[in-house]
Amino acid sequence: MGSSSSKMSGAGKAVGTIINKAAKLPKSFRKAVSRKKKPGDTSAAPDPRTTAPTPDAPKGWTHPKHPEVKLSPEDNAAVDRFLARSRDAESRITPKMDEIAAANDSKLIGRDHRLKTEDSLKEKVARIQRRNPDATADDAIAEINDSVRYTLGHADDKYTDGVKNAQQTLKDAGFEPDPKQYKFKWNQDGKYQGINTTWRDPETGTQFEVQHHTDQSFWAKDEGTHDLYDQMKVLDDADPRKAALDAEQKKIFNEVPHPSNVQDLKTFDGSFGGGS
Repeated sequence: MGSSSSKMSGAGKAVGTIINKAAKLPKSFRKAVSRKKKPGDTSAAPDPRTTAPTPDAPKGWTHPKHPEVKLSPEDNAAVDRFLARSRDAESRITPKMDEIAAANDSKLIGRDHRLKTEDSLKEKVARIQRRNPDATADDAIAEINDSVRYTLGHADDKYTDGVKNAQQTLKDAGFEPDPKQYKFKWNQDGKYQGINTTWRDPETGTQFEVQHHTDQSFWAKDEGTHDLYDQMKVLDDADPRKAALDAEQKKIFNEVPHPSNVQDLKTFDGSFGGGS
């Protein structure tokens, strides 16, 4: 009897050891081994060491600094596709913009920022949707003309003729202007100073923006007010902080000197022409 009890005790310990070892195996491996086969099923159980993982589900996007600004997984995927198309277009447009700047005695400034960043683009889509809750990602994307953008810098005394010449050279290069999106912003209103134009690349169908600045107006919109703008755009209009930031921004823009004869560029009429 004692011998039989001893054998049973030893068997119990062995079973316990096997169970303990099995518990330490990866969960996915235990599931694969324990899966029951149907009668007649001779297929081998999948080996978790070689089975390809299931692709991750689409992910949404959250602004890195403002977590209340978000995109759904579907909208985030749509913006990713748009960004990929913009990158393709940029690689074709930029070499021509370099040539245009060189041909018109102007300079391509802020060149490293010619492609809108992923976070900036997604934030813009999210802001459009916040303004219009019924807008889809594609609706918002259709409003964006600056996923690819360039800035041409002109000397103060050559600004007006420089803009005219650059406009004509862009047209000669085959790019198509959008007169409805011609924005003349040289005004004494304490806001952005400069001229923004929108063009379409017929080969890719991509819209891109070309801004025209002097050194002073570029500094004002870049280093001078960019941080202020970033803070303002995530605040509601009723927030008192927005009014204070706006007052500081207006002061900077109002101190930018206007180029001579700049009012000649106030109306887009398609007749760019060259100056002296």
